[in-house]
Amino acid sequence: AKVKAKLLVERKKMDATANRIKEKEARKYAKQVHSKRLQEKAKRKRQELENIKTMGSGESNEKMQMGWLSSKDGSSSNNGSAKGRGRGNKGQNRSKKRELADKKFGFGGKKKRLRSNTAESSADMSGWNPTVNSNKKRNKAGADSGKKKRGNRNKGQGRSNRK
Repeated sequence: AKVKAKLLVERKKMDATANRIKEKEARKYAKQVHSKRLQEKAKRKRQELENIKTMGSGESNEKMQMGWLSSKDGSSSNNGSAKGRGRGNKGQNRSKKRELADKKFGFGGKKKRLRSNTAESSADMSGWNPTVNSNKKRNKAGADSGKKKRGNRNKGQGRSNRK
């Protein structure tokens, strides 16, 4: 029985070392694959930067388009442009709320207090509408101000308690 137990222990040790060696090889392979991917990514980035530089330098239009659009895997580098995403579709399908905000503040929202009140803008009464900005509602509320609003405590005082 001692011999059999010794053989089992040895076999377990051998299996463990074999397993460790396999894992080590797998890690090495994964590391190689990762470094290869990083190199390809860097290469693609360099190519795209060169294409951008050549576009700026004024090479022929056909050559630029061919270099920009073609890549190794055949896909275009400007992903999603065919679907019309992003800022390409200005003015289309804009909500009324967005249009009103653009009209009020200009496209892109307020910019650093550029639209603060000035003496001229404060003196300008062109947008004043006396019918809209009247005081009628306040006067009505002021006339009734003698009556106090009934709270929860006072609600039942005018009535008799029926049971």
